[in-house]
Amino acid sequence: MKRLFVLLVLVLAASPDAPAQSRKHLEAEAFRRHFHRLDSLVLASSTDTVLNCPQEIEFMQKHTGLISTATGGWAGLFHCYKSDVRAWHEWYAHKYEGKER
Repeated sequence: MKRLFVLLVLVLAASPDAPAQSRKHLEAEAFRRHFHRLDSLVLASSTDTVLNCPQEIEFMQKHTGLISTATGGWAGLFHCYKSDVRAWHEWYAHKYEGKER
């Protein structure tokens, strides 16, 4: 048990960026989950409107700072546009994959 503790301390000491890398990995995973749902809804939509995705819209707006161009009521947004989804994908690609916008 003592050896395991020492090994763990050495590993953490050797990689001071580990908590930050782990946090970035978790953030990227959360984006991928929300994009999976949004992309499925985009494919299912025959119009420019993506329906029934309030949690995804809230997450994307909060984490990207890019506000949907759709208008909502007192209950919030329940739809967005395909152009919003493209903008969120571009933001993600720039931030997490290092691609130019």
